[in-house]
Amino acid sequence: MFSSILYIAFSVLDSFAVHSLVHKLYKLPMRRYKYHIFECTLMIALISFLMRVKFEMQIWDLPVQYVIYLLFYRFVLKYGLHISAFIIGSGLSAYISLQMIIYYLISLSGVVTKSVILDTNGIGV
Repeated sequence: MFSSILYIAFSVLDSFAVHSLVHKLYKLPMRRYKYHIFECTLMIALISFLMRVKFEMQIWDLPVQYVIYLLFYRFVLKYGLHISAFIIGSGLSAYISLQMIIYYLISLSGVVTKSVILDTNGIGV
């Protein structure tokens, strides 16, 4: 139970970091939509938890998240579909690149092993 709550909490932070990066990259207003962004991050965290832990469909997690971000930016923030796709695509790419740089630096130090990438709980994660 505690690991599930911890997973969802870290997923909320993860999704909020993506939103923050996208908004800072394109200088979009974030305070105006703070409650909507929190709702979106919570929804993404819960869906990610279901996809990864309950249904064990890790491969579909990122594409489903992309679609949720896309729909959020299209219908809640009211950006065009092509603009939403572009800013989410570039924001997620930047965020994943940052995650991979940090992961490789930590793995070079010997703190974690390569198996931690597919784990959903434990001290390594």
